[in-house]
Amino acid sequence: MSEELAIIPTVAVVVFKNDNPELVCLVEHLPGAHHVTGTFGLPAGRVQVGEKNIDAGVRELQEETGLTASSTDMIFLSQYEARIQQKEGVKHFTMDAYLCTHYVGDLRGSGETSPQWTNIHDVGSLGNLLPNIEKAINRGYSVALKK
Repeated sequence: MSEELAIIPTVAVVVFKNDNPELVCLVEHLPGAHHVTGTFGLPAGRVQVGEKNIDAGVRELQEETGLTASSTDMIFLSQYEARIQQKEGVKHFTMDAYLCTHYVGDLRGSGETSPQWTNIHDVGSLGNLLPNIEKAINRGYSVALKK
């Protein structure tokens, strides 16, 4: 009988480049991250105790990419769920995805991630993409086109 994993609430941010909406920001996880080194995802992370999900999204975007936004720049897209293999073992996550409609700044990495602009048409061919990332990007792109 397998033990049920505790669900870890996280947030992720879909952000398209200001001057080229065909480019989405992905982060590559480095050796300092909990995710397996070399996997790609969105700027994302855990929600801290007492923190609103939308505020966690703003914080994680800034921490992992150097891009600054506010909660008024975020549109909720959807919630996703997945079990993900991390360095410490399999964990069960929910991910509230947000679309960032406005940001300032330039990409800069952290000790855990290396952000990069990736063509949305190339995302599906990345073999080491975390679960639900492509779904969240497609949903964000659809919402962004309607704005």
